[in-house]
Amino acid sequence: MKVLYTTVVVMLVLDAFILGRIWPEPAASPSVSEEAAVAEVVAAAEVPEVAEEGCTAQLSSSWPAAIQQWKPLIEKWTSRYCMDANLIAAVMTMESGGKPRAVSGSGACGLMQVMARDTATVKPWLFRDRPTCAELKDGDFNIGWAVHYLATLYHHYGDSWREALFHYGPIDRGYSYADRVVALWKANQ
Repeated sequence: MKVLYTTVVVMLVLDAFILGRIWPEPAASPSVSEEAAVAEVVAAAEVPEVAEEGCTAQLSSSWPAAIQQWKPLIEKWTSRYCMDANLIAAVMTMESGGKPRAVSGSGACGLMQVMARDTATVKPWLFRDRPTCAELKDGDFNIGWAVHYLATLYHHYGDSWREALFHYGPIDRGYSYADRVVALWKANQ
């Protein structure tokens, strides 16, 4: 009987943990998960703004008008961080379709659907160092913030775009999100 009771208690604790019922609040421990650790790394990261020779800052003409309208800003920020402009266009296409005022049900805002500190509905303490949704509705600010964030994730995860995109995208979509962005990127270079 004691073994059965212990087993049931362990199962209830695990269930409560998984469902978030006993997940510590941010004041208790801001680095309670890998997500929080990544958020801390990104917040503290200093990704150099480099414009190396050979960086692709040219946006392909194959993108629709909703994305092309952001070409000057995409090229500005991707050249600053030495990233492919078409990768950012792929993320923007997947995230907002080029709509600067888009807000998701989970609280992601703007062109690149960055989680904002004031609208996050899931684990809001992870986003306390993020910009506000109002700030993220500015196209220049949103693209700049997202490009910096993606560059940081890329370097943090061993220079892998797939890993960076996995951690950038919706948590419930996993690698399928990353793979769809990469396919869109490759198709529009």
